[in-house]
Amino acid sequence: MRSRSGPFVDLRLKQRVKQYLASSKCGHYVDIGILASDLQKTYR
Repeated sequence: MRSRSGPFVDLRLKQRVKQYLASSKCGHYVDIGILASDLQKTYR
């Protein structure tokens, strides 16, 4: 049986999301789409 590589996993994702939420970029409500887009732009 062939070994398949799994999808890319960012091991620091949880840390990065916490940092993003603690920053002044977001208010009381978080738009997940904007959060994902901002994180991708920052860490690509």
